[in-house]
Amino acid sequence: MPRRSAHPTPSYVPALGLPWLTGAYDALTGTFFPERMVKERLLSLADVRAGTRVLDLGCGTGTLAAMAARRGGQVVGIDADRAMLERARPKIEGLPVTLVQGLTTEVEFPAEAFDVVVSSLFFHHLPTEAKVTTLRRARAWLRPGGRLCIADWSRPRNPAMAVLFLGVRALDGFALTRDVLDDQVPLSLREAGFEDVLEVDTIATVAGNLSWWTAAAP
Repeated sequence: MPRRSAHPTPSYVPALGLPWLTGAYDALTGTFFPERMVKERLLSLADVRAGTRVLDLGCGTGTLAAMAARRGGQVVGIDADRAMLERARPKIEGLPVTLVQGLTTEVEFPAEAFDVVVSSLFFHHLPTEAKVTTLRRARAWLRPGGRLCIADWSRPRNPAMAVLFLGVRALDGFALTRDVLDDQVPLSLREAGFEDVLEVDTIATVAGNLSWWTAAAP
């Protein structure tokens, strides 16, 4: 079982920026965002199959964790938001998923406890230092050669995408999401010691550009 550090838990950004929007998260993402396609591709990139030990960073309402479990994965999902985890519980009922409340910079797991680490629409919530810290810890939790796969907002590729992305920035904070404009995810992956960092693809959505990245633990 994971262990929690003794450090106090700092604040976090709710999934849609405001706590009162949490109840609408699944409806909004399902209506305005190609969630199923994005997460299916993420799991395919991670090659989740029967017996794969999966860690889902920022698991939210549990959609990705449940999908990974239905592929045969043994899944642990981390999220700091108790309200989101409560919404996840009905989705994972009867599936091999363990939910852990806590911050990715604080929750502890044994070294090499996982084969893959996945994350969807989480890293844009983290300040740069927390991104790097989380990724360094994830690298330690992965077995050598294990994969980390991320789907998240990425640098707008044209002015229209920049305008659309203003909605996400307004909800989650302009200072915090500045990292997206600076391509901080691949930079943080490399700083954390991952190898073979690759932006696999990017697509245009109604909220801006979204990309998939993959990396390997040395």
